[in-house]
Amino acid sequence: YKNEGEAMMVVHVLRKLLEDWTVSIDKSERSSNVDSWKTRRDWARPEKVRVITFYAAQVGEINRAIRMNGLGDYGIIVATVDSSQGSEADVVILSFVRSGGSGVGFLNDPRRLNVGLTRAREKCVCICDLKGIERGKVVGNFVRDVRERHRGGGEGCWRKKSETFHV
Repeated sequence: YKNEGEAMMVVHVLRKLLEDWTVSIDKSERSSNVDSWKTRRDWARPEKVRVITFYAAQVGEINRAIRMNGLGDYGIIVATVDSSQGSEADVVILSFVRSGGSGVGFLNDPRRLNVGLTRAREKCVCICDLKGIERGKVVGNFVRDVRERHRGGGEGCWRKKSETFHV
């Protein structure tokens, strides 16, 4: 399975991360002689940011979207959940892939969902079709839990595609 819309959302989040990283580097350059080329590349190191997804076809779709949108030179790691077991990053972008009436597949496997959700040291950005995945028993429980914890809104809550967000 693959989901082009989610791949483009991954690119959007990556661009926002790069923009935020660049702003913080620009501030530090004013106070020291930081090698800006090296530092601007550092944001995409595997221990900093990683994109993971439940399906191999989505890995290819996200890599294609990254290349087509000018982020291919950064060496961003995109991998399946299964191949990410044992890996961590400060920020993990997790693409759930499944949408509409196609069922939830791997998303209902608690072991895979656990691996996907626990790779981030600081922030996990989940990109998904809520209506599509909340029908699954395991992943649906996750969605309901997050909604309950973030009742009333605020940063960290679900956003619609058209809404702006902060990472």
